Parts: sequence; structure tokens; C-alpha cells
Amino acid sequence: MPMSREAAEGLFAAVEYNPAGAEFLMHALRFLPLGVRYKVQDRYGPLALMIFGSQVIQVTAEIDLPRKNQQPFPQEKLWLCEIFNQEWLQRRFSKQELADAIEHNLDEVRHQPLLEEVDSSTILIVTARGNLLTTDLSGQKKKRRIDQE
Repeated sequence: MPMSREAAEGLFAAVEYNPAGAEFLMHALRFLPLGVRYKVQDRYGPLALMIFGSQVIQVTAEIDLPRKNQQPFPQEKLWLCEIFNQEWLQRRFSKQELADAIEHNLDEVRHQPLLEEVDSSTILIVTARGNLLTTDLSGQKKKRRIDQE
């Protein structure tokens, strides 16, 4: 039996909220499916990884940084995630079907990185005050601040 419309909306909301967490779950479902379990005590099932996981900002295709001011998951969509979990526990869809659905949702919500191209000489500097990109450690060239908001 396929996933209901409400469960699919809950899944989409979680993927949209935290694409990096969704990608992690998708890979776990595909490459280590035994690690993704059916737990009655989990209110949101595997979606909790996205709902409560750390969000990242994608700087380049290869570099992700944690988002500083993470907004909470929209409370009005949590009931959809509960419906998703009920269907997850009923095994209305397989782990492979869930991985495929996540991949489809990621294709719709995946954002472009902040920087399209960064050449191999670019250096990422992480400080308490923020993160910067530069191609010159001597400080003679301008550094580009990466906003984590």
C-alpha cells in the first residue's frame, strides 16, 4: 500500500526543512537498511533525524557548515510527520521506497550552493566570529565572509 498524501506531505516538509539530514537518511536506507529501525516509541520515526537534526548551509558542492540560527521545524506540520510514522510502523512502504521518495523530494528542494565554483587554491578559515574564504593567507587579498544565517 503506498504512502498516504498526508504522510507524503510530512516527508516533504521534513526533507525541505533539512535536506542534509534527508540525504543522510536516504543513504542509510540504501546502504545500511538494518540501521533504520521501526521503533514504536519514536513519535516521528526516521523523520526525527531531519526534524531535530542540525541544519547546514551549503557553501560549495563539497563544503557544508552548520547553520548558526536554526529555525524550529514548523509546529503546524508535525501532525503530518506523526501520520508518516504511523504508516512507517505499519510498513505501508518499504525502506527502498522511502529512499526513492526522499531522493525525489531532494531533487525538488535542493538549493544551489552559495558559491558555484571555488578553485583549488581557496582556503576556508573557521573562526569564532565567522567563516571566511580566501586564496591568500598573508591577508593581502580580500577575504570573503560566509554567512551562516
